[in-house]
Amino acid sequence: MCESVLLKTAKRVRAGDGLILAYHNVVPAGTAQIGDRSLHLWDTSFEAQLDVLMSEHRVVPLMDLLNSTSSGETRVAITFDDAYASALELGVAACVRRGLPCTVFVSPGLLTSTPAWDILAESGKWSELERATFLDAHKGRATMGKAGGASTSSLLRIADLAALERWSACGLVRLGNHTMNHPNLASLTPVEIQEELGSASDWLRARFSDSVDPVVAYPYGLVPREPHGHLGRCGACFGLAVRGGWIRSGRSFTAESVPRWNVPASITLDGFRLRLRGLFAE
Repeated sequence: MCESVLLKTAKRVRAGDGLILAYHNVVPAGTAQIGDRSLHLWDTSFEAQLDVLMSEHRVVPLMDLLNSTSSGETRVAITFDDAYASALELGVAACVRRGLPCTVFVSPGLLTSTPAWDILAESGKWSELERATFLDAHKGRATMGKAGGASTSSLLRIADLAALERWSACGLVRLGNHTMNHPNLASLTPVEIQEELGSASDWLRARFSDSVDPVVAYPYGLVPREPHGHLGRCGACFGLAVRGGWIRSGRSFTAESVPRWNVPASITLDGFRLRLRGLFAE
């Protein structure tokens, strides 16, 4: 059954449900395939999605959604992982123009670099097996772009400190902890996890004390093997995974593994609407 037919019969989500959207990069419409293409959404598609959100749901700050799941209305929070420069200039800017709050998760060690996953994807070394090897054997550390690597588009660069300062000052944009160097936390020891989370937290609070949400977005959406205890020690209250979908009203969720839906660059607008109506895996 095609998406347009499904839309006519799809049941809407229930009042009180909440959904956290996870975006990565936003690039100019017409941009050819670059980096890990699944992460780089055209700006026209992103803005169309924002218009759908505004017409069908209430967009709220991330902490409002996390701190209260008993609201009588459906709510959506917008988040961006990695702080790509283009995501700030096109994606965050589109949110701000509409008066929509959002949270950007930052890995300070990646600033001004091109992430390893985009370099590997551009060089044709990002198959499912190669990605698994990178996450396991190389622990997902994403800073190889600072050492050179393949020639890549400027649209794949992570923002600099000045851009984060400019956008966080507008009042609608919050920042969050994405670890210091974006490793796969599921592959690290407890000591390594605390170093990654603690150093990123210290960096953020030293520069953006009034604009930081007490939330960790786990790199690659992968939860540490034993998440309990890590969050509190870095001043965070919640840890966000990339799995599942709506936070259902009346159901408790684990603060160390809050579900988010990763929005793929390839999704159609009808497909986006369908998922906003609850038609994707829990």
